[in-house]
Amino acid sequence: MDLIPTFKDVLMSYNLEYWFPLAGSGLIHWSLGFTYTFGNLVPYIASYMTIKGRYGITICYICWIETIFMLFQGLFGYISGKLEQKLGFFIVLVLGVLLANLGLGFASYHIEDFLFFSFFYSIILGIAHGLIYPLTISYAINKYPAKMKGIISGILWGCRGLSMALLPCIQCKFLNPYSFRPDLKYKGNWLYSNTAILDRIPTMLYCMTLASFISQILGVLTIFYGESNIKFEKASSKKSSDAEETIETKYQSSNNKTNLNSQQISYSTSNVQYKYPYKILSSSYFKLLWYITFCTWPAVLYTQVYWKIHGMHITTLRDFQLARIACFIGILHTISRLIWGLICEAFGPINSLCIMTSFFISGLLVFAFPLWEPFIAIQYTLGYSLLSVAHAGTFVVPPSTIIKVFGAKNFGPIFGLLFSARILSSTVFCLVISLIFKYSKLEYIPIIILFSSFVGFFLTIYIRDIESQEFQFEGSTV
Repeated sequence: MDLIPTFKDVLMSYNLEYWFPLAGSGLIHWSLGFTYTFGNLVPYIASYMTIKGRYGITICYICWIETIFMLFQGLFGYISGKLEQKLGFFIVLVLGVLLANLGLGFASYHIEDFLFFSFFYSIILGIAHGLIYPLTISYAINKYPAKMKGIISGILWGCRGLSMALLPCIQCKFLNPYSFRPDLKYKGNWLYSNTAILDRIPTMLYCMTLASFISQILGVLTIFYGESNIKFEKASSKKSSDAEETIETKYQSSNNKTNLNSQQISYSTSNVQYKYPYKILSSSYFKLLWYITFCTWPAVLYTQVYWKIHGMHITTLRDFQLARIACFIGILHTISRLIWGLICEAFGPINSLCIMTSFFISGLLVFAFPLWEPFIAIQYTLGYSLLSVAHAGTFVVPPSTIIKVFGAKNFGPIFGLLFSARILSSTVFCLVISLIFKYSKLEYIPIIILFSSFVGFFLTIYIRDIESQEFQFEGSTV
């Protein structure tokens, strides 16, 4: 029998062992949400680099910052489990926290230099997030019964989502308190030339670094204090009555089972093995999933990086109005993750994949073709919302599809290979954007992404027509 049968008992318990892991991990994940507000700062960072920078960087190069960040985050997220085994949990956690704040701090200092900023923000901060993100999720999950793993991971995502929802308005109020629109048109793109606004940008990034440092240090100290307190309680319990020893023994047995169950779904993929790697990689199903990921990911990257730039181009909304839309989208994105889980259970992963790609197409259709000027702002918000819901689905639907088709034990390697589709897609997207910015207008980018998403949608329709027996692998849950 579990010592903590329900999540309510965890919250109501006065035992530090129960809620300190969740509180510490939640504080750290709150700070990780800061990077999800990068798109809100893109107009300001691009303006600073273009006007005060050394290389005359234009907006089209900003997407490379996000692409390289995603590459290093994914790479070090993959090896974080191995580092934890060799160095220990706390050493890897402290290393990740130090790198995160050094990366963001030095990026703030070198904001006028695109190369230095990209190195510290994309590479150093990306490495830090790759270490911290899976490490803290796995740690928090392992501290609670296996049946609560979904609730725990949902709470941690909620912490990140809360910072995504709150920070855009705070950032805009600090940088642009009067909500001015960009006043300088440079190579077809609107930028801020107001010196008062530009001078606040490094200070804004320094404040984010300080807030991130405080949140992460408090999270580390909370986890460390909780671990120290656990050892003290367990040591003192040995001196108590035989009844208490029996309870402690039962708890340790239950906790060990929980750890074993949690390790099976750990985000570290270093120990995942599968029996027929060639059969899986050569299957039509895997190839189609790879192509679908490749075709739909540009829509995610565009809305992450250029949602505000796009809004400034096609609407008359001011900066703070766009930030409030971003706050709403942050809440919607967080809730949508939970809804996609229900959709997968109700319709199955394959049908959910079709629904997800249809959301991408619907959002891009609304996003790319403004119809009537009085309703452009509403149309922009609707399109952005649909794309955000589809983006939330990428965290739920593809993993569910992988587990259903290839089995849970093959999830890590398959997901890692599908991640390569995201990286290659982002690279191609950045190259295409550079050409479009050079020879055409920003408004044409969503149209090109729409064609790519249509290809992904038709591929999902084709998946449904494939004989499922062809893809039954050992360990599959089908």
